[in-house]
Amino acid sequence: MPVLSEPSQDPQLWPASRRQALVQELARGRDTLAGLAHRHGLAVPTLLQWWDGAGSGGETLLMPGVGPLQSRASGPS
Repeated sequence: MPVLSEPSQDPQLWPASRRQALVQELARGRDTLAGLAHRHGLAVPTLLQWWDGAGSGGETLLMPGVGPLQSRASGPS
């Protein structure tokens, strides 16, 4: 049986990399939507929102108000 992680206080503050890891786990069939939600203390609609965001380039996987990383060479756009 997998070890349960502590439920997050606010999953919207999770880094994009952590959100992406859950979406990839779901996409690869390693766990079910309900299983991931239970294991990480998340609501199923939150995971569905992240899943939808991953298909649109992943911008919605970022924290609210944060844009994608910019190149140091190019600077702000």
